[in-house]
Amino acid sequence: MLVFFSHILGAQYFLGTYDEASGRFRIETHGRFNHGVTGAGGLHAPSGFIDPKGRCIVFFNVKEGLKKAPWWDVMTLPRELFLDNEGGLGMRVVSEVESHRTNFRRSQITKLPANKEVALDMEGGKAIEIAAEIDPGNARDICLNVLRSSDAEEQTGIHVYIVTGKQIGRAHV
Repeated sequence: MLVFFSHILGAQYFLGTYDEASGRFRIETHGRFNHGVTGAGGLHAPSGFIDPKGRCIVFFNVKEGLKKAPWWDVMTLPRELFLDNEGGLGMRVVSEVESHRTNFRRSQITKLPANKEVALDMEGGKAIEIAAEIDPGNARDICLNVLRSSDAEEQTGIHVYIVTGKQIGRAHV
């Protein structure tokens, strides 16, 4: 696996086979961690290592897009990259993060309707962790508004734009 960043196309990866004798990496699969421009909300500048357990651990810089803030961007939680059952790239937050959770609460909603707001009764806290599988169907984009105030005056939108089959920069996805 080779994880890299392009200023035009964002954070990406190659999966393949490394031949130690020739010192060459044969690319078998290419993928992206995010699609579209590398602006606000995009994963940027991946850094990774193999930990003592043999896991491939990566961190990303997240482009926040804030115009005036006393900081510049934030880092993701450490993620483990692995080959899934179909030979594709899987990703999950490392298990060690669980020991840092406090006041853990869970919502058991299993299906959300399209184009309808569903407010969860989960007041309090400044962080949220979402484990979800999303079937976009024919949708062109998906948005989850999180960390929302009760009057919806404040909220953070997590956007997923589906661009399969469209030309982005010089690459076809």
